[in-house]
Amino acid sequence: MKKLLFLLFSLFFSLTLLASGDILEEISAGIKAGKSADLAKFFNNDVDLTISGVAPEGIYPKAKAELLLNTFFSKNAFKSFNVIHRTASKEGRKHVVGTYVAADGSSYRVTILINSKPTENFIQELKFEKE
Repeated sequence: MKKLLFLLFSLFFSLTLLASGDILEEISAGIKAGKSADLAKFFNNDVDLTISGVAPEGIYPKAKAELLLNTFFSKNAFKSFNVIHRTASKEGRKHVVGTYVAADGSSYRVTILINSKPTENFIQELKFEKE
Protein backbone atom coordinates (compact mmCIF):
# COMPACT_ATOMS: atom_id res chain seq x y z
CA MET A 1 0.00 0.00 0.00
CA LYS A 2 2.84 2.40 0.85
CA LYS A 3 4.48 1.70 -2.48
CA LEU A 4 1.24 2.48 -4.30
CA LEU A 5 0.81 5.75 -2.41
CA PHE A 6 4.41 6.68 -3.10
CA LEU A 7 3.97 5.88 -6.78
CA LEU A 8 0.79 7.97 -7.01
CA PHE A 9 2.42 10.87 -5.17
CA SER A 10 5.47 10.71 -7.45
CA LEU A 11 3.29 10.68 -10.53
CA PHE A 12 1.25 13.66 -9.30
CA PHE A 13 4.42 15.62 -8.42
CA SER A 14 5.94 14.89 -11.85
CA LEU A 15 2.79 16.00 -13.66
CA THR A 16 2.69 19.19 -11.56
CA LEU A 17 6.27 20.01 -12.56
CA LEU A 18 5.51 19.36 -16.23
CA ALA A 19 2.41 21.54 -16.09
CA SER A 20 4.32 24.40 -14.47
CA GLY A 21 6.97 24.22 -17.19
CA ASP A 22 4.27 24.43 -19.85
CA ILE A 23 2.74 27.62 -18.41
CA LEU A 24 6.15 29.33 -18.33
CA GLU A 25 6.78 28.34 -21.94
CA GLU A 26 3.35 29.61 -23.00
CA ILE A 27 3.78 32.88 -21.11
CA SER A 28 7.22 33.41 -22.68
CA ALA A 29 5.78 32.65 -26.11
CA GLY A 30 2.95 35.16 -25.53
CA ILE A 31 5.43 37.86 -24.52
CA LYS A 32 7.64 37.14 -27.55
CA ALA A 33 4.62 37.23 -29.86
CA GLY A 34 3.36 40.46 -28.27
CA LYS A 35 -0.10 38.93 -27.89
CA SER A 36 -1.88 40.12 -24.79
CA ALA A 37 -4.62 37.50 -25.30
CA ASP A 38 -2.04 34.72 -24.99
CA LEU A 39 -1.10 36.04 -21.56
CA ALA A 40 -4.60 37.03 -20.47
CA LYS A 41 -5.80 33.45 -20.67
CA PHE A 42 -3.60 32.84 -17.60
CA PHE A 43 -4.78 35.92 -15.66
CA ASN A 44 -6.74 35.47 -12.47
CA ASN A 45 -10.05 37.40 -12.32
CA ASP A 46 -8.05 40.35 -10.95
CA VAL A 47 -4.37 40.93 -11.72
CA ASP A 48 -1.80 42.99 -9.83
CA LEU A 49 -0.36 44.89 -12.80
CA THR A 50 2.34 47.48 -13.34
CA ILE A 51 3.37 48.63 -16.82
CA SER A 52 5.75 51.58 -17.07
CA GLY A 53 4.28 54.35 -19.21
CA VAL A 54 0.91 52.59 -19.53
CA ALA A 55 -0.53 51.53 -16.17
CA PRO A 56 0.39 52.56 -12.64
CA GLU A 57 0.66 49.77 -10.10
CA GLY A 58 -2.78 48.52 -9.21
CA ILE A 59 -5.19 45.65 -9.25
CA TYR A 60 -7.07 45.46 -12.54
CA PRO A 61 -9.91 43.25 -13.76
CA LYS A 62 -8.76 40.63 -16.27
CA ALA A 63 -10.28 42.41 -19.31
CA LYS A 64 -8.75 45.81 -18.41
CA ALA A 65 -5.37 44.20 -17.72
CA GLU A 66 -5.44 42.60 -21.18
CA LEU A 67 -6.21 45.97 -22.82
CA LEU A 68 -3.37 47.68 -20.93
CA LEU A 69 -0.95 44.93 -21.89
CA ASN A 70 -2.05 45.23 -25.52
CA THR A 71 -1.30 48.98 -25.35
CA PHE A 72 2.19 48.21 -24.04
CA PHE A 73 2.91 45.74 -26.84
CA SER A 74 1.57 48.23 -29.42
CA LYS A 75 3.94 50.94 -28.14
CA ASN A 76 6.91 48.63 -27.53
CA ALA A 77 7.36 46.17 -30.39
CA PHE A 78 9.25 43.01 -29.44
CA LYS A 79 12.98 42.60 -29.98
CA SER A 80 13.89 40.05 -27.31
CA PHE A 81 12.79 38.45 -24.04
CA ASN A 82 15.06 36.46 -21.75
CA VAL A 83 14.24 34.76 -18.47
CA ILE A 84 16.96 35.65 -15.98
CA HIS A 85 15.70 33.90 -12.86
CA ARG A 86 12.91 31.58 -11.80
CA THR A 87 11.94 30.01 -8.49
CA ALA A 88 9.16 27.77 -7.23
CA SER A 89 7.84 27.26 -3.72
CA LYS A 90 6.47 24.12 -2.12
CA GLU A 91 3.05 25.78 -2.12
CA GLY A 92 3.06 25.97 -5.92
CA ARG A 93 3.92 29.65 -6.38
CA LYS A 94 6.36 30.44 -9.17
CA HIS A 95 8.32 33.65 -9.53
CA VAL A 96 9.93 34.60 -12.84
CA VAL A 97 12.17 37.57 -13.58
CA GLY A 98 13.18 38.46 -17.11
CA THR A 99 14.19 41.26 -19.45
CA TYR A 100 12.02 42.49 -22.32
CA VAL A 101 13.81 44.58 -24.94
CA ALA A 102 11.68 46.61 -27.32
CA ALA A 103 12.56 47.24 -30.97
CA ASP A 104 13.63 50.81 -30.08
CA GLY A 105 16.18 49.42 -27.58
CA SER A 106 14.29 50.28 -24.38
CA SER A 107 14.61 47.62 -21.75
CA TYR A 108 12.02 46.47 -19.20
CA ARG A 109 12.39 44.28 -16.17
CA VAL A 110 9.58 41.72 -16.26
CA THR A 111 8.34 40.16 -13.04
CA ILE A 112 5.70 37.43 -13.08
CA LEU A 113 4.15 35.78 -10.05
CA ILE A 114 2.28 32.60 -10.87
CA ASN A 115 0.01 31.12 -8.25
CA SER A 116 -1.86 27.87 -8.38
CA LYS A 117 -5.26 26.51 -7.58
CA PRO A 118 -5.86 22.78 -7.33
CA THR A 119 -6.77 22.55 -11.02
CA GLU A 120 -4.84 25.39 -12.67
CA ASN A 121 -1.99 27.89 -12.59
CA PHE A 122 -2.67 31.59 -13.04
CA ILE A 123 -0.79 34.88 -13.24
CA GLN A 124 -1.39 36.81 -10.04
CA GLU A 125 1.10 39.61 -10.66
CA LEU A 126 2.71 40.99 -13.81
CA LYS A 127 5.13 43.91 -14.05
CA PHE A 128 6.93 45.55 -16.97
CA GLU A 129 9.19 48.18 -15.36
CA LYS A 130 11.47 50.37 -17.46
CA GLU A 131 15.13 49.93 -16.57
